[in-house]
Amino acid sequence: MSTNDTASEVDLSESRQGELRTTVYSITILAAVFVALRFAARVQRGATFGIDDWMLVVALVFLFGLASLCLLLIHYGMGLHAGALSPYELTQILKTLVAQEVFYVTTNGLIKVSLLLMYCRIFTFERIKWPVLVCGFLAVGWSGSIVFVSVFQCNPVRKAWNPFMPGECIALKTAFIATGVPNIVTDILILCVPAPLVWGLNTTMPRRLSLLFIFSLGSFVVFASIYRFITIFDFETSDTSWTLAKAVIWCLVECSAGVISACLPTLRPLIKLVAGGFNSTNKNSEQAPTYGPAQLHVPTIGGSGNKSKQRHFKRIDDMVLRPDCNERNVTSTIERGELGSAGGHSDEIPLNAIGVRTDVEWSERSSIGVADKGEVGL
Repeated sequence: MSTNDTASEVDLSESRQGELRTTVYSITILAAVFVALRFAARVQRGATFGIDDWMLVVALVFLFGLASLCLLLIHYGMGLHAGALSPYELTQILKTLVAQEVFYVTTNGLIKVSLLLMYCRIFTFERIKWPVLVCGFLAVGWSGSIVFVSVFQCNPVRKAWNPFMPGECIALKTAFIATGVPNIVTDILILCVPAPLVWGLNTTMPRRLSLLFIFSLGSFVVFASIYRFITIFDFETSDTSWTLAKAVIWCLVECSAGVISACLPTLRPLIKLVAGGFNSTNKNSEQAPTYGPAQLHVPTIGGSGNKSKQRHFKRIDDMVLRPDCNERNVTSTIERGELGSAGGHSDEIPLNAIGVRTDVEWSERSSIGVADKGEVGL
């Protein structure tokens, strides 16, 4: 269908540009605010900045670039029907779309890597290594392949924005659909990485569920990815400036949602600070203590005349503590921080203090009773 045929069937006065501009400004500013809050939370807690923080800053810089390209597309006529635009404006839109796709994929990949690095800093378990490596490989591989497809979608490259010159191009709509599926799958996999680790913590069910809820805050990114994927089916090359406008803006929405979701779990210190202003009387009682290295207290055995004997403890499966017991009438307590100590600084997610309490009583019949209780400070 030619441009003239399209123009005769649609209302050329239709415009989406107002709502597109509003979305670009609002969602970009919101993402920048959450990154600022993330760093403010770090400062308030006195924690050092990690590589995941700086990776997210780089992603924010690319997000600003993506927003600028979206505004440039709107300036050239994105959100209007192709029949209402000049050949020059259509060419500029097609040329800018190539750069927009590169910035979108790069921003998305940086956000995924930042989330995976945050998981590595929070969890000190060795078993998180392979899930992070697999998801990281998928994210980087996906980003690199889409950048390559976006730049070299036509042969010669200039044909991507000059469709009348001789050459060949891939089916762009098919390529968008094919590359959208791995993006959604990767988001789901990254979202599921911490779930088995949190579920295996030696703590109460309400605590586990609350931690799972914190990590599930990134699920909005999956919904944004799915909705952007759905909008691609409306794309028609005969009216690119109109039919692709929603998908272009939802690329920005998806990336901004990813930045916001990556920041939400780190804002606990600021939330506690604000909540403390409304409930200052309960602040001290609700604040979980922070434990350093394992602290062991052994009471005097056999009365004041006997010397206290040192107890030896060993760790099994990273979570359960068991004593080597040879004495009688001993009650010992060991409390140890399990998560959030990697890299020399703790994280704001309430995983930084897991206390494992082991009470042991040794009777004359050499029977033993062990009560393990894991606590995660929320």
